Amino acid sequence: MAKSILIGIDAGTTVLKACAFEEGSGRLLSQAAKRLPCDSPVPGASEQSPTLLLRSLYASLNQLRRELGVRWREVRAVGLASQAGSSMLVHRETGAAQTPLVLWNDSRAIADAAQIQQRKPPSFWRTNVGNPIAPAGLGRLAQFQAKQPELFTNDYLHVGAGEYLFFHLTGHWRQDAGHAAQATGLNAPKNQIPPAVLDLLGLTCSFFAPLRRGHETTPLRTLTANKLGLPQGLPVAGPYFDQEASYLAATGPLEHPLQCSLGTSWVGNFRLPAGVRAASPFCIKVPSPIEDGLLMVLPLFAGNAAWDWALQTFVCKNIHTAVKKASALFEQALLPCNGLVALPWLTQPNPFPPHQPGAGLFTGLSTLSTGADMLRAVAAGLAFELWRTLESAAKCGHLDGVALCGGAGKSWYIPQIIAALFESIPVHLLEDPGSAASRGAVYAFSPKTASAKLLPAGKPAQSQQDAIRFAYETYRTVFEQAYGRLPEAQPFSIQTT
Repeated sequence: MAKSILIGIDAGTTVLKACAFEEGSGRLLSQAAKRLPCDSPVPGASEQSPTLLLRSLYASLNQLRRELGVRWREVRAVGLASQAGSSMLVHRETGAAQTPLVLWNDSRAIADAAQIQQRKPPSFWRTNVGNPIAPAGLGRLAQFQAKQPELFTNDYLHVGAGEYLFFHLTGHWRQDAGHAAQATGLNAPKNQIPPAVLDLLGLTCSFFAPLRRGHETTPLRTLTANKLGLPQGLPVAGPYFDQEASYLAATGPLEHPLQCSLGTSWVGNFRLPAGVRAASPFCIKVPSPIEDGLLMVLPLFAGNAAWDWALQTFVCKNIHTAVKKASALFEQALLPCNGLVALPWLTQPNPFPPHQPGAGLFTGLSTLSTGADMLRAVAAGLAFELWRTLESAAKCGHLDGVALCGGAGKSWYIPQIIAALFESIPVHLLEDPGSAASRGAVYAFSPKTASAKLLPAGKPAQSQQDAIRFAYETYRTVFEQAYGRLPEAQPFSIQTT
């Protein structure tokens, strides 16, 4: 007898992916992916078309429908995960978009967010949002207010990509805690948007979608069911923060994972039990989707934007060709020549001439330095930055393994460098790293189906492990001298008192 099918959707920053999983076995039956182009009409802008986002959702689901054929009738539930922190204004009743979707990595509102932050002391922000820094989304809200004040009435709503897609699936508005934390701020222990923060912009909670509670589900609306050829009332779970969903995918094989998404931005996701105090300048804290405590979502200031740049600059302009050629270069040597260090903060503002783009650095360059060595230095720098930021979490005793997914996790060399650094806990790779968030999105219906299969990352020879740790110490010394004074450079830390 055929088993039921669960559909998981992951609306990422640059790709929307839909996956069909066989319930119980978790076997990936089919997947469809659609690119989501980003527009940059002015410097610093990063926007998407809501129409294209919605069209990509339906196109992906219809592709699954064609590929599954008669098995499409076996679909029994849908789960949705999405990138969080993006902003758009929509009509409350119809869901019609009134603005472009301004993405979470849009930098135009940084100054506005800083001005809002300065209205209150750090203690206000720590009390209300768990960090001393105001959420970037407040700056985008302020810009919307200045440009389109007519949209700030009861007829409209502020949402992100997850809420927008969830509404068009179900006819109901709902947001995940990860989105709220970045868009307005979140009191994570209470799972509540803090009214005191909204007061700073003259807004109330009614201008935002209600927060999702646990793993609650909502029926698929009739219009969408008819369009997709699915039964009316099919349960839909979500929206989940994509990092939250990826974490859920790792919680089957590991009881308490440190799940690391090596994507556009590298992110570490892990749960801390209630009562454990931690400090970090940019940690997103949300209620844990399983057990008690909080889920820590820790974005790094480095990721595949830096890695793609290195591949295209030092190997080949064609990124696919560069990826293939890079493997051979790492076969020759895993690390750069001694003393060559790359700090991969390419997407951060330059702290030396303030307000200029680019905080990336190379040190130790000589006339003997090659493009291959500089590529290896960037790869090592990304792994070193992951360890520098998350060392305290890895050693806290609450985690039992690392699970890697995302683009850079598909290589063999970057995971090996990471495995050599995280020597105190084992490092694993997701068997199908590209489906982690889609898989985790079906957790509400079947934790077993949502559980990803893990493979050991493998470690290089002992001599190579020693060389990696020695190179890390050089990296840390350079980092401290260059950026150690910056508050945002402080790593995550467990507070013992």
